[in-house]
Formats: sequence, structure tokens, C-alpha cells
Amino acid sequence: MSLELVVGDAFEYVPPAPCAAALNWWTSFGYLPDDDGNARMLRRAFEALAPGGRFALDLPNVPNLYQTFRPSEITRRGDVVMLRESRIDVAHGLLHKLWTFVTPDGRRLARPSTIKLYTPDRIAGLLAQVGFVDIAHHGGVDGAPLDLASPRCIVVGRRP
Repeated sequence: MSLELVVGDAFEYVPPAPCAAALNWWTSFGYLPDDDGNARMLRRAFEALAPGGRFALDLPNVPNLYQTFRPSEITRRGDVVMLRESRIDVAHGLLHKLWTFVTPDGRRLARPSTIKLYTPDRIAGLLAQVGFVDIAHHGGVDGAPLDLASPRCIVVGRRP
């Protein structure tokens, strides 16, 4: 068995030949504020798969996020300091973040981001809407059950 990794725009890319699996990992989903736009990415994943192919989607476990939310956090990666300031818009189901990176020479680079927050049942509904079946939720890559303590929600669906 061989493995070919391809990087492309998840809203547009469909490989020339159907594949056995597709992944969307580490919150690379939900960057549009509406379900229809985000479902477009799920449709491309569905179209990329051969019958029986599986799709895995990794996103924040929203019930856990609401329980453990911290509006700001500072981390260090080597010599770079990263400040993350967050705000949850509960009424619209959005997580707004401002990422500020400070380099060793004191330069600051700020980048905003917003993601749509999907509860496990809502993301399963979107996956089913585009055609996925046998949808399962996991709390980690080890297949652990999804529960309130799981920081990540991994959803796997199959193309019939």
C-alpha cells in the first residue's frame, strides 16, 4: 500500500481519482460563519472519497471549551512569545481570537481568527446532510469515548 499526501484548498480540491481516506485536522474547519459555507468543505471531502472511504474531522469539543474557557493565554515557542486573546460569541456560536506574536527583537505581529463552534451533534448533522453515514465521535486519536472532559472532538464518517 502506498500513501500520497496532498495539500489543497479544502473548499475546492477534489483529487483526480477517489481516495480511501481524507483528514481535516487541528481545527482546520469552521472558518466561515455559516453552516452552508462550512458544509461546502464537507461536500468536497465526501466527493474526494471512493465508496467506503472514511473522513476524519478534528475540532474543539465545544462542551469542554465552554467549561474550560480562558480568555487569554501566553505561550513560548523557542524565542517567540505568543499571546492569544479570545472571546466567545455565544449567540452566534463563534470563537474570536487575536494571536499576537512577539519576536526576540521586540517586533509584534497580530493576526485575528474566527471559527464557527460546532457541538458534536451539530457537526454530525452536517456530515449526514452531505451524505456521510456511520458517523462516530471520539475524544482522542486513541478512540477514547467523547465526553465533557475531552478537549478535542474527532468525528469520523464513511461514504456509502
